[in-house]
Amino acid sequence: MAWGRIDDKMHSHKKTMRIPRARRCEAMGLWGLSLSWCLGNANDGAVPAGVIELFGASASLADALVEADLWTPSMDGWRFVDWPRIVERSRNIPAAVRLAVMQRDGFRCQFCGATEALSLDHIIRFRDGGPDTIENLRVLCMPCNLERG
Repeated sequence: MAWGRIDDKMHSHKKTMRIPRARRCEAMGLWGLSLSWCLGNANDGAVPAGVIELFGASASLADALVEADLWTPSMDGWRFVDWPRIVERSRNIPAAVRLAVMQRDGFRCQFCGATEALSLDHIIRFRDGGPDTIENLRVLCMPCNLERG
């Protein structure tokens, strides 16, 4: 069984809010069903046009997800934006390193100053070889971390 991550603030995330209110629930339903389908088919976040037809959705609804920067068009349909981040498994950063970074950064997001929904962000991204070191980590809130992509 595969798992995908969604932000606990997705309901109010700026990308979600870009979708017109009258279509927001329907579009995010398509996003969620498509996420489940992609995870079940292990296809790296590609959403073929036939899949949205299967769900009873329209291309214009998929385009609303593109306009919100949640999907991007592809040759045969659409793709999830930042798929690797959606499916990445959390890595266990040692507790001592985590605490040292949190203390150094004052338990605050280094971008906006928030004190809730905090996470650790790799300055040099983990996928680019960035290490889990105090020097390469900083505190960001989840919205800022997701914004960074």
